[in-house]
Amino acid sequence: MFTVTQRLKKYPFSIAAKILAISYVGLPKNSNRTIDSAGFPKAPEEPDTIGGIIIENDHLKYDNVKQSKFLTREQIEKFSDIIFNYGYSGMKNYLITSLPGCFEPRNSIVFLDKNDRVIDHLDICFTCHASDSGSRKINVGIDCKQKYDMLKAFFISVGVPYGTSKYDQ
Repeated sequence: MFTVTQRLKKYPFSIAAKILAISYVGLPKNSNRTIDSAGFPKAPEEPDTIGGIIIENDHLKYDNVKQSKFLTREQIEKFSDIIFNYGYSGMKNYLITSLPGCFEPRNSIVFLDKNDRVIDHLDICFTCHASDSGSRKINVGIDCKQKYDMLKAFFISVGVPYGTSKYDQ
């Protein structure tokens, strides 16, 4: 178990001035997706609408953001606790998530510097229980269904419920 101090010394918590929870429009439903050689969906080259997190010139664009909330110190501590301190140890009846079938995230945690430049972001898809980050330096930790349930409850508790339901598509 990591203490609050230990968790907040880890990247990107250690360098972020602000942390933002957001929800946004996913990729279009009828986007003519193709599958790559590894079995993962490839994004269309020219989608009908812009979907996913949009970062231009190191700044988050809010064009397709549905909800956003700056996290309080207490909420940051809770989020870091979920990603760093929860895994299989002590969990009963855990379910390991499989390879993503869709990965069309609608929720992200965005780490900003003091000038609102994006340091990194953790994108989460609650439909297929998968995540990815801009830098690949941060993740949700051990992938299991229960962790995604905790993250879903976290987004709802901070006032960013869009994207946590399969009906938000």
